[in-house]
Amino acid sequence: MNESTCISGESEMTVDKDKAAKVLDKTEILKSRERKSLITMIIVAGAFIVCWLPWNLVSFYDAFFNPSGSKISLYIYVISIMIGQMNSLMNPIIYTARVPEFQKALVKFRFKCISRINQCRGRA
Repeated sequence: MNESTCISGESEMTVDKDKAAKVLDKTEILKSRERKSLITMIIVAGAFIVCWLPWNLVSFYDAFFNPSGSKISLYIYVISIMIGQMNSLMNPIIYTARVPEFQKALVKFRFKCISRINQCRGRA
């Protein structure tokens, strides 16, 4: 084996190492994104469970364990439904806090709505 073959062989290995490093960087970025997405989905699912659990418990108790057959207080029932409906408010907040693309889309949407409102006011 001569020196030129060794040198060219080393340069080929250097290029291959550079390619491997770039692929590894892309893989790490994808893993990071997947991990962040997984955490976001866990937070959304956890919020869903926390918000709807009171209503499910109240309904389950009312259906199976209410010995006298009397209805549970209307206040408890309404409050449990309101807590469940809070989940609809929490989802956009969670996504806005966790997903940069969602933040950008929300800002664009807000400015489009404001500009349309201003156009309508100018015409009136």
